[in-house]
Amino acid sequence: MASQPLSRADLALALHAGLRRTSATLLIVGIVLIALGTIAILLPELATLVVTSFVSWLLLFSAAAHLYLAFRVHGGWRIAGAVLAGLISLVAGLAMLTNPTLAAAALTWLLAAYLLAGGVAKAIAAFQLRPVRGWGWTLASAAASLVLGLLLLSGWPGTAAWMIGLLVGIDLLLYGWALIALRAAVNRA
Repeated sequence: MASQPLSRADLALALHAGLRRTSATLLIVGIVLIALGTIAILLPELATLVVTSFVSWLLLFSAAAHLYLAFRVHGGWRIAGAVLAGLISLVAGLAMLTNPTLAAAALTWLLAAYLLAGGVAKAIAAFQLRPVRGWGWTLASAAASLVLGLLLLSGWPGTAAWMIGLLVGIDLLLYGWALIALRAAVNRA
């Protein structure tokens, strides 16, 4: 037997109760995001390098995992796809580590896509939170992500060396404040 969908009032109560249960988590995550965002804003070139290096290393670890699995798990002709995926990750990771400027320019496009998609996702989440007091902060964070994504694309490639770090910092800072504001609104209600 399928359960009945929640009424708007029941949904609001369920959302409020869930947010109240995670109140401490909202505060802790908010503070951590604010701290990381502030560091990235103050040191945008370093933050860009950190983001680029992190992605490079993720690709290299992905390459190692693909190649390991290709020869440990797969057998016969089936290893070709896993080896190819591993080699692609390896080449991309090494290229990013050896040419961080080019990697930053490429990541600029990817970050813009992330910010735009994340802005849309946060807007959807904000409208789902609409019955809960403080939902507008999540919508404001969504709007900021969308604006930052468009800003990132407007100055490319000249701003790639520092813009990634700055925009990631701004996005982290705003989302951290949005989580703290949402927590405060939930706890007041």
